[in-house]
Amino acid sequence: MFRFVDANADSFKRKHPPQRAYPSSAKPVPTATPKAAAPEARATSPLANAPASAQLHSSNTNAHSSPPPSQHAPDTDSRFIGNMNPEGVFLAARNPHDFRGQPLERNVGFWLAQKDPQLNSGPDFTSTAPPSSIFYGFNPTIQQAVLPILQTHCLSTRPPQAHRDALSSLYFQNFHPIFPILDRTGFEPLPQDSPTRIILEQGICLVASADASVASHLLLADDPEPAPRREFGKRLFAAMRVAIGIGMITNKIVLIQALGLMSLFIEGRESCDTSSLLIGQAIQHLQSLGLHIQNHKQHPELDYAGTLFCCIWMLDKLNATCQGRPVLMHERDIGRPLQQCLDAQTPVFTLVLHIIQFLDRIIHIYRPNIDDKEIDTPFPMFEDLVIQCGAIHLPTNRLATIEILYHAVAILSYRYPTAESDHPDFRFSRTRQSLSADRLTALAARDCLDQIVPFPFVPYTFSLAMTVSYREMRTSKIPLCRTRAQAAFETNCRLLKHLATFFWSAAVMAEIGELTLKELGRAHSRVADEYRRRQSAAQLGHPKGVAAAADTSTSETIELSQQDPLPIQDSNPFDFGDFGASPSDPFTLFNPNFDLSAMDAYFEANLHLNAPLNPLY
Repeated sequence: MFRFVDANADSFKRKHPPQRAYPSSAKPVPTATPKAAAPEARATSPLANAPASAQLHSSNTNAHSSPPPSQHAPDTDSRFIGNMNPEGVFLAARNPHDFRGQPLERNVGFWLAQKDPQLNSGPDFTSTAPPSSIFYGFNPTIQQAVLPILQTHCLSTRPPQAHRDALSSLYFQNFHPIFPILDRTGFEPLPQDSPTRIILEQGICLVASADASVASHLLLADDPEPAPRREFGKRLFAAMRVAIGIGMITNKIVLIQALGLMSLFIEGRESCDTSSLLIGQAIQHLQSLGLHIQNHKQHPELDYAGTLFCCIWMLDKLNATCQGRPVLMHERDIGRPLQQCLDAQTPVFTLVLHIIQFLDRIIHIYRPNIDDKEIDTPFPMFEDLVIQCGAIHLPTNRLATIEILYHAVAILSYRYPTAESDHPDFRFSRTRQSLSADRLTALAARDCLDQIVPFPFVPYTFSLAMTVSYREMRTSKIPLCRTRAQAAFETNCRLLKHLATFFWSAAVMAEIGELTLKELGRAHSRVADEYRRRQSAAQLGHPKGVAAAADTSTSETIELSQQDPLPIQDSNPFDFGDFGASPSDPFTLFNPNFDLSAMDAYFEANLHLNAPLNPLY
């Protein structure tokens, strides 16, 4: 945890004028001169290692002005020393003038300026790449050969202007109000060829590509025709990742924004780990800037810092939920007034943050070695939250998307016991879970994809609803409830299949659901064949045959289940008719070769936040 002393920040601001989060003085990287990479990277963040107040600036500043270079540029070798580090005590006593300020009562450390150039003796392998680059300290000859190629490719990997404008328009219309990680007033005046603008535009296009309505705009560079969303996203994601890795962008504010946008793209099992890693990096940069402890009273020019903090705080909770990871940002480590910061946002974003706040409380019951099974605070109705946040007049697509997030939190508010009990569970949270799952199923039945902003939590939420239906199919002892659960399971599976084109997690869940439905269909076929055989025997007037059919043993049923049935010829292979009304459990008729226990474990883990996402894949 890092904190910058107020005296240090004030002293630093007096010596160095504050810079904008989007530095307009940055020039495009010249590809002809290999050594131009480092100056450009440093130009994008002249105060990257300084206190946050020196990096953030009011968005009202003229974005096209180019302030003269400061003669007192901050030392790139300055470092932060925490109050718990004994090194600080000795350094303060030995060289008090080297400190930019003395630690105050409630601060946790200070910045030490490195002024002795002899402390940096050794070979100079840093003439090309900045310290944040993965090439820093590498052989300069290799740097000069490789960096220009990478820079050129990263800067050129983006859609043409017309398609870029269409994607940006959709992003700011649909995605930005719900997740305002970009400072739009500071972003729009940036030069078109600025590396800062390019990497943020790549992030915008990456997120907006999840919307099916922009499929015709998914072109990169000289592509002759639009690419599939996954291919388009992979190429953009790779370009952004390389640009950050080689140090083309060093401004921590821009890095936080780019990393936050990149974390929303998950394609494949390994991408789940990558998304969590990107969020962790964004949190690290945010804490390095001290944005988790500064408040508006101390720094009135940091209005956007509060919004940026809320966005990363939101990503941390969603990552802990969807990816099964521990929370990295704990309220006990946050110095700024959290509730005041949440309420200061726009109505739509405040509504989202209030739902995430309840999610943060619910995560507690899923922590290891916790006996609590539900939260001890009231869980409000969605309508009450909308009214409380002043978000009544939101567009339908935004409100529907936020409601989906609300129902995901409501489903997770009830944690299933580890072992089944013979006693009924009358907790309100279980009823809430069932009602939210039914509400999501109703949304899925209406084919509402055109009314939803496709954030990654959308397929996750419908997979939760499908999991609740699966559990009801497996545990319900009432045929009517089992039939209804089968219909809900099929409906949610169908919606996830539609989302599979844009979200890998939806494709995985849809595949698992279809496997289950097909096996249920085979079991239905076996029961139907047996029923028709009994009917034929009865019509032919063979009492012995009827008696033999009626006296079928369990071993004969198992033998039937081991036979490979013929393909189902029904127009709807998942229409089970009155099969669910049978008093027998359909899962007992599954083929023994079907790994039902693995399926149970998969769906069960989907409702436990401390389990990684999709462990079978």
